[in-house]
Amino acid sequence: MKKRILVAFLALTMLLSGLSLAPIQTQAASSEYKGVWFAYYDYENYLSSYSKNNSGNFTKYFDKVLNNCKAKGFNTIIVHVRAFGDAYYKSKYFPTAASIAGKQGASLSYDPLKIMVKEAHKKGL
Repeated sequence: MKKRILVAFLALTMLLSGLSLAPIQTQAASSEYKGVWFAYYDYENYLSSYSKNNSGNFTKYFDKVLNNCKAKGFNTIIVHVRAFGDAYYKSKYFPTAASIAGKQGASLSYDPLKIMVKEAHKKGL
């Protein structure tokens, strides 16, 4: 009798533990967060790809980055905006980053962050 109760208990335990391990979908697939990090050294690729550092060239470069993100299934891009006490946006407090301007503190005729946000939103990122 004890053996039967023990076997029944073990079978019930195994059955219940198997049910609790079943995957539960909590989010719809369309609301998944699939992000990519655009780090400070990615800006250096821009500088090495174009001879002129201007808003048009930066927009073209970043558009290619966004197209690549979309093609790989990402729906979010996170951009690095402060790396070494400098900035990848127009700031009255921090110098412009060397990896976007060529030299730390050099003046830019455009705001890289403004372009990145605008272009990413156009692509639904």
